Amino acid sequence: MRLLDHDSYIIDEKLFTVRNTLIIKSEDGREVGRAVAKLFSISGEMNLYDAESNVVGIVKGKLFSVRPTYTLHDHTGYQVATVKGKLFALRPSYQIEDARGNVICRLEGDVLRREFEVKDAKGNVAAKVTRKLFSLRDHCTLKIHGMDPLLALLTLLAINMDVLKCRRASASASS
Repeated sequence: MRLLDHDSYIIDEKLFTVRNTLIIKSEDGREVGRAVAKLFSISGEMNLYDAESNVVGIVKGKLFSVRPTYTLHDHTGYQVATVKGKLFALRPSYQIEDARGNVICRLEGDVLRREFEVKDAKGNVAAKVTRKLFSLRDHCTLKIHGMDPLLALLTLLAINMDVLKCRRASASASS
């Protein structure tokens, strides 16, 4: 089966790699894709590949932005959406805008622990991310309830990139 033919995914962080790599599996545990961060990217970029190593989507971080902003692109480079972090929130909060700037989804829950729901404009759950506890590596499950699989996967990658950036910033500030 192809990468975007599923409504449930298991995402595992690959250990001991130079660049951030996520393994994307189907519910039955077969690898259907992977996401790999570009090694030398100032603003941050991650490519989503299918099992045949074809680029399916791209997440690009914006370098000069007041709030966390990530553009989501399909395999042709067309921008399909933008994930924006909210300013002045007590905990990280994000919204997804379409290419015209209309808010189409909001993320609710604990984004830092990767326990959140993506809710559409009507408040219905479009996707849900849950993290497996007691795992050696980051391991989460993405269940899609009517959301476009490409948009759901790219959104999760953007959130992952932002969480890693926050962790690195807090680690460098404490040392």
